[in-house]
Amino acid sequence: MTSISSNDFKAAVGSFATGVTIVTTLDNQNTPHGVTISSFCSLSLTPPMVLFCLQKDTLSHEILTQCDYFGVNILSQKQSASATAFAFTKECAFKNTNHHSSANSCPILHDICSFIECQRKEVYDGGDHSIITGQAINLLHHPDKSPLIYHKGNYHSLGE
Repeated sequence: MTSISSNDFKAAVGSFATGVTIVTTLDNQNTPHGVTISSFCSLSLTPPMVLFCLQKDTLSHEILTQCDYFGVNILSQKQSASATAFAFTKECAFKNTNHHSSANSCPILHDICSFIECQRKEVYDGGDHSIITGQAINLLHHPDKSPLIYHKGNYHSLGE
């Protein structure tokens, strides 16, 4: 069996274009937390379920693997700055981001394509990531917005 380097693997899977989300929740002190996620997908239609993968050394890992509810903010093409802020900022990125709260207090960012509020169900081991599943319990959808795309390490808009 041959060994694949992390850099080669990252380059290969980076050729797969994905949407970009910011997954949000509140901690026990009602402090909002969010992290940029590109490894997100629907899991089931009946019941409606999603999953996302979160690197285990992420600052919000413990909070997102133990919360009761989380929100998936599917970003619009105008939100690359938010995607970068929530991916790399150790300070609270919510300070510079307009948002309001869902029925279960999950932060909903403004100008998104869609928001899916979920009740967390299961957390599975996925190597250096955790696979987190949730059942959709509420959603918002803005069909007039175009999504932000992540491809080969950069953000793009449809039509580029």
